[in-house]
Formats: sequence, structure tokens, C-alpha cells
Amino acid sequence: MRSRSEHLGGCCENELTTSCMKMNKKIDHIISAFGGSAALARSIEQYPALVRQWKTRGSIPSAWWWRIVKAAKKQNIDVSLESLMKANL
Repeated sequence: MRSRSEHLGGCCENELTTSCMKMNKKIDHIISAFGGSAALARSIEQYPALVRQWKTRGSIPSAWWWRIVKAAKKQNIDVSLESLMKANL
């Protein structure tokens, strides 16, 4: 079973650090740019539950980045590989 700190991406157990809160805000910003979890999921032809997992975890797996960037470009949304990389640091 994973510890609470592993679920929080390595943040300390008793409080969320500023960097973790920023990371979540960046991921939230990317998802929101598409119009939310369901809209991003439709854009990449996946189930909304997958995108909600990313939001909960506070990171988007790199295997999905190209697909997200391609969908963003089609919809004229400002999401790049660089912004995904920075959001996932």
C-alpha cells in the first residue's frame, strides 16, 4: 500500500508544500483550458475518469503529452510540451 506522501507526489505527510500546490494548480490549469476533465477526455478520445485520476494525482503521464498537445493545437488551446513538462515537475 502506498503512503500518503506517495499519493501526494512526495509531499510531506502533514502539510502540502507550496511546490505541490503549484503543481496541482498547473495541472488544473491545463485541464481547465480544455473546459474540464470530460472535455479533455473527449479531445483525446479517453474516459473522463482517466483525466480525473491525473487531476487527483497532480500529474499527467508523459505518454499522453503528445496527444494532449495535438488536441490543444486542433482547438487553438495554449498547451505545449513545455507547459506539460513544467506542470509535471
